[in-house]
Amino acid sequence: MNALDWAKRYPDDIHRIISVAAAARLDAQSLGLDAIARRAITTDPAWQEGDYYESNSSPTDGLAIARQIGHIMYLSKASMQKKFSRRAAGRDARRDSFPVDPAAAFFPYRDVESYLDYQAEKFVDRFDPNAYLYLTRAMDDYDLAEGYDDDAHALAAYTGEALVVSFTGDWHFTTEQSEIVADAFRQSDTPAAHHIIESDHGHDAFLVEPGKLGPPLRDFLDAGVAGRAVHDNDGPTPKNDSNFAPVHASLFSEWVERTTLKPVSHWLGHVLDTWRDVGLVSGWQAAASLCYYSIFAATGFIRDSFALSESLVGLFLTAAVVGYTVALFPSGAAVDGFGERRIMVCGLIGLAIAAVVLPVAPSYGALLVATVLLGASYSPAMPASNRGIARNAPPGQLNLAMGVKQVGVTTGSALASVIITGIAAIVWWPIGFWVIALLASGYTVGFAQTYHGGNGTGELTLPDIRSLLTRPAYLLLLAAGAFIGASIFTMLGYIVLYFQDVVGAAAAIGGLVLAGTQLTGSAARIGAGSLADRLSGVRGAATVALGQIAVAAVLFTILTLEPESLLTSVGLFLGLGLSIHGSTGIYYSCLTGLVETDELGAASAGGQTAINLGGITTPPLFGYLVQTTGYYSGWAILAVMTAIATILLFIVRRRVSPL
Repeated sequence: MNALDWAKRYPDDIHRIISVAAAARLDAQSLGLDAIARRAITTDPAWQEGDYYESNSSPTDGLAIARQIGHIMYLSKASMQKKFSRRAAGRDARRDSFPVDPAAAFFPYRDVESYLDYQAEKFVDRFDPNAYLYLTRAMDDYDLAEGYDDDAHALAAYTGEALVVSFTGDWHFTTEQSEIVADAFRQSDTPAAHHIIESDHGHDAFLVEPGKLGPPLRDFLDAGVAGRAVHDNDGPTPKNDSNFAPVHASLFSEWVERTTLKPVSHWLGHVLDTWRDVGLVSGWQAAASLCYYSIFAATGFIRDSFALSESLVGLFLTAAVVGYTVALFPSGAAVDGFGERRIMVCGLIGLAIAAVVLPVAPSYGALLVATVLLGASYSPAMPASNRGIARNAPPGQLNLAMGVKQVGVTTGSALASVIITGIAAIVWWPIGFWVIALLASGYTVGFAQTYHGGNGTGELTLPDIRSLLTRPAYLLLLAAGAFIGASIFTMLGYIVLYFQDVVGAAAAIGGLVLAGTQLTGSAARIGAGSLADRLSGVRGAATVALGQIAVAAVLFTILTLEPESLLTSVGLFLGLGLSIHGSTGIYYSCLTGLVETDELGAASAGGQTAINLGGITTPPLFGYLVQTTGYYSGWAILAVMTAIATILLFIVRRRVSPL
C-alpha cells in the first residue's frame, strides 16, 4: 500500500513500482477482523485506556489474541490443514499461555493452538499494543482513490512501470483486488503487469516462497514489465521483435506449438525460476565441499609426505573438524545478523586460500594450522546454506530441496576425490589442491553476482540456544547426530587407506570408491528427501532416516569381517553411501521441522556441532584401533555407534506428532 501511495504522491520521483499482495483499500471482512483484534486489546484490563506505560503491566493478553487473529488472516485454509491438520501437539508442548476451561483436561491441546500460542508469546515481547492499534487504524483508513474520482485518476500522473503480484491462496488480499490495482495502472496508460503466483500459503506466501516471488521481482527491476520471468494476467500480447519474415505455419505445426512446445517451455521456465536459488545454494555447497573434503581424498599422500602413523592421520582429520566446530556458532550468528550471501562468499574465499596453503605446509604443525583454517572457512556451510534452502525451497518440497542441497556436499567431495587422486597419479599431488582452489574461486565470483539472499537482523549476537535445549526431541536428534557424524567422518577418512592396506588396491582405486560413495550418497539424499515429502512432516523424515541408519549398522557389522574382495568391499561402501552418507539431508529436515524459521541459524549450528563432535573424537580412536588391533575393531565401533543412532531416531520418531 505504501508503494501505491508513493506512485500517487510522488509520480515524478519513482520509475518502477512493485505491489506485492496488496489492495487499493481494505474490504469489509478485513475491516471487521481488524476491529475484533483492536477490541481484544482495548478490553484487556491492563490497557488502562492506553496509559499503561508507567504501570507494572501492559495488555499483553489482548495483544496476543490480536496477533493470533492477524496470524490466521495471513494463512490459508489449505496451508493450515497441511501444516497442522487436527493432530495434537507434542508431549512437551505447554498449555499455559492463556487460562483454560476445566474441560480442557479431557481434550487434546492441538498443534494449531500450540503454534498460535508460540507466535503470540514471541510477538508481545517486541510490539507495543498502542502501536498495533494505530497501525491497523491507518491500514483500515487508507483508500488509494481518496481525493480523486477513482483509482485510475489517482495514478494518472505516474509515468513509470508497475508490477502487481498476487497469490491464488491469499484470501486477505485477493488476486481480484490486485487485478483492480493493475487495471487502474493500465487505464492510466502505465505499462503494468499483474503476475499471479500459484500458492496455497495464503498472504504469507510472499515470505515463505521467495523462490516463486524472487524471479519476477528481479527481472522487473532489471527490465521492467518486459522481464523474462514477469507474466501478465491480462496484459497485451507481446510484440514479435524478430527480424525474420513471417513464415506460414500449417494447422499441424500450430497444434504442436500450442499443445507441446508452449506448455513445455512454460513448464521449463517455471522450474528454472522456482529452483534457481536452490540451485545456486546447492552449487555453493558443492564448491565449498570440493575444498573441504579434498583432505579426505589426500590421506594417503599426507601420510606418506609427513611420515605419519594412522592415529596422526586421524588427528589431521580431526583438526579440520575442530576448526569447523569452533567457528560454527559465530558463523550462525553472522548469518542471522548479516544474511547468508556475504557470509557464504567469505567462506568460499577462505576455503580457496586454505586449499592453496595446506599441501605445501612446511611441518606437521603448520599442516594442522592450515587444516583448522580450512575447517573454520567451511563453517558457514550448514547455517548459511540451510537458511538459503529454507527461504527458497518450493512449497511442500523442503525435504527434496534440502536433499538437493546436500547433493552439493557429495558432488563436491566426489569431485575432490577424483581430482586429488587423479592428478596425483600423473603429476605432483599438491597441484590437485590448487586446481580445486581455482574452481572454487571461479564459482565465488559467479555466486556473488547472481545470488541475492535474505537480509539479517543487522546485529551480530550469538544465537540463544536455551529454548532449543528444553526440547527433548531436538536434544535426542543432536545425540543421534553425534553418532552419525562420528561414523560418516571416520568412514570417509579411511576409505582410501582401507583399500590400500586391506584390499591391496592402489590409492587411485580407493579414490574412485570414495567418489562412488559420495555419488551414491547424492542419489540417496534426493530419493530420501522425495520419500520424506510423501510421508510428510518431521515424523516422515525421521522414519526415512531411521531406515537408512539401521542399514548402515548392518553394513558396518559386515565390514568387521575385513573382506579382502575388491567387489565386496566396493559394494559395502556404495551401500554406506546410500544409507548413512545419504541421510544428512533428512537429518537437517528433521531439525528444521522442529524449530521456527528465526531459530534456524542456532538450530542448524547446534545440529552440525553435534555431527562434528562425533567427527572430532572418533577418527583418532579409529586410527588407534587400526594401528593396534586392525580395521575390524574400528568398524565394530562404528557399527555400535550407528546402532545407538538408530535407537535414538526411533525415540525421536515416537515423540513427534504424526499427521
